[in-house]
Amino acid sequence: MSDSQDTIFDGTGPADKLIRAVRKAAFNHGKHEDDVWCAQLVSTCLEGPALAAYDELEEKTRGS
Repeated sequence: MSDSQDTIFDGTGPADKLIRAVRKAAFNHGKHEDDVWCAQLVSTCLEGPALAAYDELEEKTRGS
C-alpha cells in the first residue's frame, strides 16, 4: 500500500491526491470494487479535522 502511505488528508484542501492514491492501491491489490477495503484504506490517510469527522461517522457509514 505504498501508494497511500505518504498520502495525508486533513480535510482542508482538495481530496484528489487522496482519491487517486486509494484508487491506485485498490487496483494494485485487486480491491478496486471492494468498498469496505477502500474505506478502511482511506481511514489510514486521515488526520486532523478529516480524522475527527471520520471518527464521528456511524460504523455503517465508515465501511461504505
